[in-house]
Amino acid sequence: MMGLQLDLSVANDMAARIGATEKQLKAAMHGALTDTGKAATIRVKKQVSGSTKISQKRLTVRVKMRRYQDDDSVVLWFGANPVSFHTVGKIRYTTRSVVAGRISRRGAFPAHIGGGGLRTFIREASAHYKRGQYGDAVYGVGYKKSPYGSIKSRFPVRLAVVHIDAEVEAALATLDHGMQNIFDKNFLRRLNYEVVVKGNA
Repeated sequence: MMGLQLDLSVANDMAARIGATEKQLKAAMHGALTDTGKAATIRVKKQVSGSTKISQKRLTVRVKMRRYQDDDSVVLWFGANPVSFHTVGKIRYTTRSVVAGRISRRGAFPAHIGGGGLRTFIREASAHYKRGQYGDAVYGVGYKKSPYGSIKSRFPVRLAVVHIDAEVEAALATLDHGMQNIFDKNFLRRLNYEVVVKGNA
C-alpha cells in the first residue's frame, strides 16, 4: 500500500487566479485526485504486465484505489503475492508443457491436487523444475514402482505460480515520476469545467 505525495500549491494558485469558489475547488481537487490515482494504477499494471507477461486485465484484481475526501488523499494498494499460473490466461496443453496466456511451464501437468479445482503442477524430481516458477507449498509424498522394479518419484509436487513481488516493487519505486504533472493537468481541466462550463449551476 502506498500514498501519492502531491503538491497542491499549484492547484490552489490556479483556483485563486480565476476566482473559483471553495465548492468548485473541492470538486476539481477530488476529481483530479481520482484521475491521478487511476493513472497510477494503469502505469503499475502496464509495467508489471510487461515484465511478467501477465495481461493487465488479469492484474486488475491486484490493484485497489481509495480516495479519502476528508484529507484530500489517495491510497493505492497493490497485491504482490504470487499469481496462480492457471489464472494467468487461457490454458493450453502440449505434449511437453502447459501454457497459460503468454507463459509456459515445461514439464508441468494439470491435476486435481490439494483442492481448488484443476491446477498446474510439476514434480520436484522433474528436470524442468525451477524453484522460481513454483510456490513454496509441497503437495503429497510417496513413490510409484514401475513394472520393471525401479522407483519413480511421483511426489512431492509443487503448484505453478508467477512471482510478481519484485516487479511490483520496481514499478512502485518509480511511480511518483510524472504524477505531479498528471495531477496538475487533470486539475486544470476539471477546474475549467467547474468554473466555465458548470458555473454557478
